[in-house]
Amino acid sequence: MRLPIIAGRELVKVLIKVGFEIDHMTGSHMILRRVVYPYMRITCRITQNLQ
Repeated sequence: MRLPIIAGRELVKVLIKVGFEIDHMTGSHMILRRVVYPYMRITCRITQNLQ
């Protein structure tokens, strides 16, 4: 089964709902962390929408 393709901003919203916090942002990459066990860090590439 293939997972759906979603934008980085959508992924960040979902991860925040399940317990992740935004740690910091470096350039176009947002680093999220989970402060409860199991500890994790996730890096997401965020691109700017041109509208």
